[in-house]
Amino acid sequence: MQKSRPIVIAILVLVSMMLVSGCVGQSSSSTPATIGPLPNDGLAIASFFAEPTSVDVGDAVTFTLQVENVGGVTAANVAAYLQGVEGQWRELTSGNPLVHYSIKQVRTLLPSNPTFNQAGDTDMVTWMYKTPTIAPGLQNFPADVTATVLYDYNTTGAMVIKAVGDSFLRTEYIAKSRTPVGPSITNTNAPVKILIPDTVSSYYIRVKDSASDAAFQYFPVQFKLVNVGSGYPLTNGIPGAIYGTISLRGPGNPVFSECLGQTNVADIVIGTDSAGADLARLKTSQGAVTVSCIMRLAKNSFVLQDEQIRLDFNLGYRYYIQRSLQVSISSLQ
Repeated sequence: MQKSRPIVIAILVLVSMMLVSGCVGQSSSSTPATIGPLPNDGLAIASFFAEPTSVDVGDAVTFTLQVENVGGVTAANVAAYLQGVEGQWRELTSGNPLVHYSIKQVRTLLPSNPTFNQAGDTDMVTWMYKTPTIAPGLQNFPADVTATVLYDYNTTGAMVIKAVGDSFLRTEYIAKSRTPVGPSITNTNAPVKILIPDTVSSYYIRVKDSASDAAFQYFPVQFKLVNVGSGYPLTNGIPGAIYGTISLRGPGNPVFSECLGQTNVADIVIGTDSAGADLARLKTSQGAVTVSCIMRLAKNSFVLQDEQIRLDFNLGYRYYIQRSLQVSISSLQ
């Protein structure tokens, strides 16, 4: 997602909507939806370890974190820090308790290149601290430390829906016992995916095209955002938040008559001023939210033919992942 995208969101509305059949839409029972690759973490913690893991009070411990870009786009503004050390673990030189955790900047990590069988970039950062002070006589006191990584990532994708003029449908499909294919989805490999809800996996649009039918007709479209990563979006400190655009493309200059609180536009801008309901469910693994919109299509663009309607997604977010370990500390009498 480019930095020119101006607005960062809290999120999207879950609008409940029934897709209708007949002149509005028709279900195809023969062709399943294409949803593309699913599990992906974007940036992954390849390893996080401490040396040593069993120590005496006053010893120094080195924490090492390695991250790898396992997704399909560049990971930018990557920052790593340790949780569980502030106010407890101590600076090496002064021996004073850490007032703030130390943020380590990780370089920009490029994605893998499957064409050349090349893995994504990796990088490594380390911290070294003295153990916390504990009461004398305690043995094997467990000190939990968590590595947290935040990074900028984005999901791009396209959803394609078949739109068929009614006359063409009757002569080229129904008369020949054929059915238009259902919608398809393509996605980048990223921790947030755009998917087709099961309820509309065979949906297509049937445009009424007789002289008496309306010049502009309205049809529902529905898609789902799913968190398939091991963390969750945390954009501008807002759990589940994303930003970006959803663009409607096709013959006859189609527009969203209503989508996420915006009306009669081809491009939906998702930002802090968007109508919003919670994408908080994206805070959990496999959390998902379904979004429903209404499209306006021009009848004359579908007379005696079928066409493709496309939704282009360009969504950005700051993603949050963690991994924990434990150091065993002992204090002599």
